[in-house]
Amino acid sequence: DLTSPLIHIANNTIVENDEAGIHDDSPPNLSLNLTSNVIASNRIGIYKTSGTITGERNDFFGNRGGDFSPANIRVELKGSLSVAPEFEQADSDSYELRADSPLHNMRIGARGSD
Repeated sequence: DLTSPLIHIANNTIVENDEAGIHDDSPPNLSLNLTSNVIASNRIGIYKTSGTITGERNDFFGNRGGDFSPANIRVELKGSLSVAPEFEQADSDSYELRADSPLHNMRIGARGSD
């Protein structure tokens, strides 16, 4: 419900964090809204203490402790995926999507120079 107060996070690539990719301690009436983000290879994708996670067109992949914590948090995501993002050179901290990435034409994640 976009009429309620929210935090909006869009067009980010959030990867390889030792804890949560996103940690949200906001009050229960404040929703976390995600649009077109890659959230991958973190310990936990998103940790939200209360409230709701909403959004669309996100990719959650390889988050070792799960995509959302705690497990009872309300999640209302549309059109989100769980596919390997296929980065150019992740081992060199280059997180641009390869041309053959399933996310490339979907405009998900940070877009770099193209």
